[in-house]
Amino acid sequence: MKKKFQPLIIASVIFCAVLLTLIAGCITESPPRLCISQFEYYIKIQTDEPITNVTLYLPLPVKNGVPMVGAMELENGPFEKDNFTIDFVQSPPGLDLNGTYPVRNNQPWFLKISTDRIDPDPSGRAENFSSAEYFIEIRNSTEAFTPASFANILYPVGNESVLLPKSKFTQPSRVIIPSRSPEWVEYAPVQTSQELPVYANYLASPTSRVKIYSEVRGYNIWTEPSAIRGVPVDTDGGGNEFVDRYSWTWYGDSHGWHDVSGEFLLQRGVYPNLDHPIWQKMMHQT
Repeated sequence: MKKKFQPLIIASVIFCAVLLTLIAGCITESPPRLCISQFEYYIKIQTDEPITNVTLYLPLPVKNGVPMVGAMELENGPFEKDNFTIDFVQSPPGLDLNGTYPVRNNQPWFLKISTDRIDPDPSGRAENFSSAEYFIEIRNSTEAFTPASFANILYPVGNESVLLPKSKFTQPSRVIIPSRSPEWVEYAPVQTSQELPVYANYLASPTSRVKIYSEVRGYNIWTEPSAIRGVPVDTDGGGNEFVDRYSWTWYGDSHGWHDVSGEFLLQRGVYPNLDHPIWQKMMHQT
């Protein structure tokens, strides 16, 4: 009896396998690509000895004249920590904006941080961001099934959230390079230097070392629909990114403004070729 049913069982298994393959094909082909635009903002203040009577003014990311990270307007709440007083200030005392890079309709904003004392990082590891006495991480993400939701990573200064004010800065030029796909446009990576003003007023021993690091990172990616909570599982190779950052290290007391060195990077990435039929379809679908 068992032999009589074997062909039927085998046929059923083959039929089910073919059906599942067709269904899987329909699932992967019918939904459009998921377009994700994400911004990340970090501030880290670290010291290897206690510093006291601290007042800092640190540049905030600004978009359209407003402190923002991506599409999210910044508020005091995410910056507040025990024993720290926080405020947003547009005209801190003693700041000279002469010679800064002009960004139309984007006046700079500063994060004012005041506290009686900042203690050393208990881990003793400078590379450990999250264990610093003052560490802030803010993220904002936008997801849609259209490239119209992408941030302008190609030319972010004046269009997206960037640190201001910048000096000794030149808007990077983008150079097209051969693309690996007709769906994409590719550009050579660019890295340029910059300076940003940081105000630091505090008392410290001559041997103390204070480090302040801040970064804005923005990127776009597109992915097939298989995503978990907005994190792509499989990408089809599309994505681009910029990084805007500075780092300041100081020994002993500080009592005023400093011109702090930084970098602005436009990483090598691929950008949608919006003239390609795949992107045209996504742009016009409802």
